[in-house]
Amino acid sequence: MEKYKNFYSSPSISIIFIPYFLIYFYNKFYLENFILIGLILLIDKFLYKNLKYYFKIVILLLINISFYCLTFYYDSFHVIHELRLRYFFILYLLIVTILYFLLYRKKNLIEFHNVFFIALSFTYVFRFSIELYNDLDFSKKEFLERIGFNYKDIDFHYSKSDLPIVLIVLDEYANSSEVFEYSENIIDKKFDNNLLKMGYTIKTKFKSETQRTTFSLPSIFNFNLHNNKVDSIQDLDVDFKRIKGFDDLLKDNMLVDSLNNKSVKSYSYGLMSFKNGEKLDSDFYHWWDDQNPDSNFLSDFFRFSIFYFIQDEFSRKNTFIDVFRKDGINSLENIHFQERSFYYFHLYFPHDPYSYYDEYPYVDLNYPLISQEKYTNEYIKFRRWFLYKFEKILKNEKFENVRLIIVGDHGFRHHEKFDPYLTSGYFKGFNKKNISKIKTVQDLGYLINASFWIIYI
Repeated sequence: MEKYKNFYSSPSISIIFIPYFLIYFYNKFYLENFILIGLILLIDKFLYKNLKYYFKIVILLLINISFYCLTFYYDSFHVIHELRLRYFFILYLLIVTILYFLLYRKKNLIEFHNVFFIALSFTYVFRFSIELYNDLDFSKKEFLERIGFNYKDIDFHYSKSDLPIVLIVLDEYANSSEVFEYSENIIDKKFDNNLLKMGYTIKTKFKSETQRTTFSLPSIFNFNLHNNKVDSIQDLDVDFKRIKGFDDLLKDNMLVDSLNNKSVKSYSYGLMSFKNGEKLDSDFYHWWDDQNPDSNFLSDFFRFSIFYFIQDEFSRKNTFIDVFRKDGINSLENIHFQERSFYYFHLYFPHDPYSYYDEYPYVDLNYPLISQEKYTNEYIKFRRWFLYKFEKILKNEKFENVRLIIVGDHGFRHHEKFDPYLTSGYFKGFNKKNISKIKTVQDLGYLINASFWIIYI
């Protein structure tokens, strides 16, 4: 009994790391994890326990700040506070420093410290068990009922056509009117003007009901999830952030199910593969199916720590994003479209990071320190470069035989002169009356679904 009492009545790095390891294991598991566990146990038993009490407390303080600040921030964000991370970090640093100073002055309090982290471990076990159960038992119908989803009827003018529909989503795409108003450079209207000459219908200030891709895409593919009983879009986004299931609704969506009932094949060259869509011939990289393809057990171990956040903020040079971009562009250039088919492409442009291999060398923006104006200017440069490249792709004659929708998932979010809820929509091959009935980006699923007829055998 005395042995167990000594375990939780003394400073221990093994105990403080238990909750973090549970978070780590829940998100990704490697066999090498046992090496890390063994290493921490050895350090705790043979090195840490021989240090002076002062140094033990300082090490516990550093571990707490380094490995738990982000976790507590995201767990409490929107629930307890609305602070930006920098302010939360200052507050967290102040509070835990005071607490560990008390631990140093009153050694008997270390038992409460250890009991807290053991209790926290049990809460994570309970929470992750529930989440794993919900993931395995995910019900699309129950989830839609939970958010009060409401399908609305739109009276489209139907015309019989078997031409394929191609949806190309651009990420964080500011509409050309706002860009021109900011830059006062006519080049920022060139893309729109050229597409008008090519026969496109353009919604120049096309409203998105959210400024987050994680909500926008599931909403597009599920007949506008924002048609529900929640009063404000902003409140809805906050609630969505705490509700699991949106990745499931993008992968297993109602639009593809409806198209399957019409004998229309669906292909995803976007962020996620479609559960009920067609398998791709190529080895396409769906970013949200595997967000960190080059990761290893050490990089993943620090992924939930303040070290990873600092590294990510100061250097967002993510080569796997360029892989996703290249796969999207190459697929769009080389694909042969088939009749009675729906194709979804997600081109991660002009969102940062501003890079595309040697064609557009990575721009190191130093995110925490960059001014709003400099960031916006770099965004506009990248946008111009991309649109010039993109327009050349669209001039391929194969796009003459498809119905095409090009749209931003939301607008530009990093300057007060831009409305993050306004983007642009470009339509070719669709009835103009039908286009006019689409009021928001998230209504596009209705247009796509209504544009295919049911084949009766």
